[in-house]
Amino acid sequence: MPLYEVQHHIPLSLEERNKFAKEITGIHTREFITPSLFVNVQFTELKEGSSFIAGEEKKTNRVIAFLRGGPRTREQFVDVTKQVKKAWDEIMNEGKAVWGERQLSLVGVIDGLAGGLEHDFVAPEAGKDVAWLKNHKSDFQKLASEGNNLFVGILQEMENREDLVAKLQQD
Repeated sequence: MPLYEVQHHIPLSLEERNKFAKEITGIHTREFITPSLFVNVQFTELKEGSSFIAGEEKKTNRVIAFLRGGPRTREQFVDVTKQVKKAWDEIMNEGKAVWGERQLSLVGVIDGLAGGLEHDFVAPEAGKDVAWLKNHKSDFQKLASEGNNLFVGILQEMENREDLVAKLQQD
């Protein structure tokens, strides 16, 4: 359900996009203990003259995250922004924080995503992912048995991802 929109002025290779998308997915799933199936990352290359700061055209790179709010704290959102910035620097800038054209100048979180439908499932309220996973496990198993690899993956996460397994066993 979350959507991380990566808007970039610098060209990014497919390898860089793959690595960054995987990092963002990992950051989100670890911070909020959610399955990766529903983490969306979109890359948009900004054209000349399409981005302005303080009323002037600027070449910029930024990530805007559209997330569910609920019981999530400001500290969690800030932590996500810092982790995303660090991942950008590691992947795009050889681990260095830089200024200028290759800098990730903004990471923002918009936490107003109140509901949605994804892969024909109504998304759970923020913080209720574990109960939702348990309630839909048989649906996931059916879809996986029909050859839907997305749901094969979610079942594997539910069985093998340590943080998720621990949460599933707690509740």
